[in-house]
Amino acid sequence: MRARGSSDGLWRVMAIVALGIVMVSASDSSAQVGAGGGAGGAGGGGGGGSRGGGRTGNNKPKEPPKKRNQQKPPDAPAQREKLATAMEKALTAGTANAPFLIKLFDDASTGPLPASVASRKALADALGSAFKGKKVPADQAKTLAEPIAAGVNIDGVAPDDLTAKKTALGEALGAAGATDEQKTAITMAVEKVAADQQDEQIKVVAASLEALQAEGSVSDEQKKTLTESLSALATGDAKPDDASITKLADHLAKGLDNAQLVSKERAELAHQFRAAFNSAATPTKDFMMSLTEVKATLKAGVVPQADIAAIANDLTAIHQSMASGAKKDAATKPADAK
Repeated sequence: MRARGSSDGLWRVMAIVALGIVMVSASDSSAQVGAGGGAGGAGGGGGGGSRGGGRTGNNKPKEPPKKRNQQKPPDAPAQREKLATAMEKALTAGTANAPFLIKLFDDASTGPLPASVASRKALADALGSAFKGKKVPADQAKTLAEPIAAGVNIDGVAPDDLTAKKTALGEALGAAGATDEQKTAITMAVEKVAADQQDEQIKVVAASLEALQAEGSVSDEQKKTLTESLSALATGDAKPDDASITKLADHLAKGLDNAQLVSKERAELAHQFRAAFNSAATPTKDFMMSLTEVKATLKAGVVPQADIAAIANDLTAIHQSMASGAKKDAATKPADAK
């Protein structure tokens, strides 16, 4: 009996110990859950911010990143000053070569309707030819750089001021030792760059291309406006037929839907379209080089590759048709008219 009593007592002790262990474990688990819940709450707060699109301190949704064509363009006066400063340094150091100037002009072309790549290159070539390896005194370099910078980006420059700067450029070129031929080439190149930025036909086409990029489906009215503005670019005796321009407009409407072409690229496409529509006498090699630039511009504007190919095919067909027609016309002309 004593042994049994001892055994019962032992069992009671073991039960009490087991109960204590269970209670301690439960207490630890509760503490861990509480801590985890607190961390989870904090994590949940961060996660909630993430799921909410990144909320700011005032609990407002963070705006999504802007597309490249929605970015605010750099301040025009600041761009001109930056260009003028870089040109001054290059002219005084004798390093104002064409490739360097092309890059400077490209960077500074941020206005609403920048000049064409061809016009900017012609200006860089003219300046490089006159001043490559020649160290210009600092005061003369400054008087040269300022009017050129104004011509490269005329955004915000008054017409009278632009005319005054043209006169100042001619005087500065003479003082810097440029020949009459070089002065003429540079002055004409600056005028062409400035004229490109005021070209109404290019402006209308560029605006039509910009409209295509807006979110939402392209309307029939937008397509009509684009087709008409494209047709106006053909000014030569030989012109693309209406069907080919309409086909190009349709492919542009599809490809540029929600694209991200910036002002410089839209203007350049308009210039390239004009060249293509007046390319009856353009050698195939030169046309293909222009076509490569068109495709690169469209790619930079996030246009789908299939649409780039369709647009390039349309332009190629237009060029081939016009070139073929020009050859036939030349072959049928009387000998005394050739």
